[in-house]
Amino acid sequence: MRTDKTSAAGYQNFSSHVFLLGYILLVWLSTPATLNWQSKLIFWSFSLFLYWLVGLDYQKNNFVINRHWLWLPALLLVLTRLLPFFHWGEFPLAADAGVYIATFKPYVPIPVIYAFYILLNLSLGFGIYHIAKKYFDEKTAFFSLLIFSLSLSQFLTYWVFYAKMTVALLFSFLSIYLLEKKSWWAIPASVLIGYFHPLTLLPFLLAILLFSVFKKEKRKFLAVNFISILGISFIINWGDFLGYLYYTEKYLTGNYFKGISEVLAGNFVQIDFYQNFLALIYLPFALLGFIRLIYNKKYDFLFFYALINFSLIYLNFIFHNRFIILLDIVFIILAGEVLLSFLKIVWINTSAKLVSFLIFIILSINLAYQSWITEPLINKKELEEI
Repeated sequence: MRTDKTSAAGYQNFSSHVFLLGYILLVWLSTPATLNWQSKLIFWSFSLFLYWLVGLDYQKNNFVINRHWLWLPALLLVLTRLLPFFHWGEFPLAADAGVYIATFKPYVPIPVIYAFYILLNLSLGFGIYHIAKKYFDEKTAFFSLLIFSLSLSQFLTYWVFYAKMTVALLFSFLSIYLLEKKSWWAIPASVLIGYFHPLTLLPFLLAILLFSVFKKEKRKFLAVNFISILGISFIINWGDFLGYLYYTEKYLTGNYFKGISEVLAGNFVQIDFYQNFLALIYLPFALLGFIRLIYNKKYDFLFFYALINFSLIYLNFIFHNRFIILLDIVFIILAGEVLLSFLKIVWINTSAKLVSFLIFIILSINLAYQSWITEPLINKKELEEI
């Protein structure tokens, strides 16, 4: 006769195999089609090795991290954000920078505008640190910040000068914290997301809606938040919302021509470029982190926020390329948690430590090189014409 303990062990074993298949499916879907077969084989092999080594369960981690180590990602962020100025001079970034400079230069010097924008980007990194600390722990937060500081996709986000979206993301972090704390201050904080960048509010609102379905003890609170945020934001940004509704109807019916379709994809990189060149190195960590959320039934706001952004991108919804930035931030947080588990296991080996440091140096040099060579999309003459 089978005992309860045997049945539980059998169910757990079956469950592990199901989640392994889910992880393999996500890895396969995330494999860039343009990779050659050798690179694909390496990517798949490492992903399976990571799953085998780290597993699905969250474990107490005794990996020691000194708080003074925070200067490392902070220094890397400052350096890579300043390098374009040393190479290209006063106008080293993308065309959007010109719009902001033309708007504010009558009131403040141009260096102050750039300094404020760099400060916003640093704040974004430490916002990720605090969200990762909230959902996991301080060690995970450090590695999430480290990945952010090494991320090519987040450098590209900085380079294109999405200032309003960056501010909206900072209010998103604040709103997530307040929602989890069940604070009514989440309503004004979330309204500010839409005030600065209405598109960033869309996945946030949809995540609240899904979160309310699964979180019974917060359902009334989340429902009131959803209705209030949507209502107030519509009053403030009714023109943007009507535009989104118009283009959503065109998206659902397929009733727009190719030129408009390309514009509605959003002004950022395509998903295949993101997978292939920007995030390939931490995708296995992020995907395993997402699977671990499901396995451990950690259905918090972060889970639904990732799910919504992934769905909008996968379905090629209007402006879907912009949602890559949001999904990448969640991936960075999830990858930080798995990277911590990975390093805890391999850190006892001296060779593994050396390889880890070598990879960090290579990634740092690569990011610094990319920040140095990325050419600006605006010059002084063009700025004067704005």
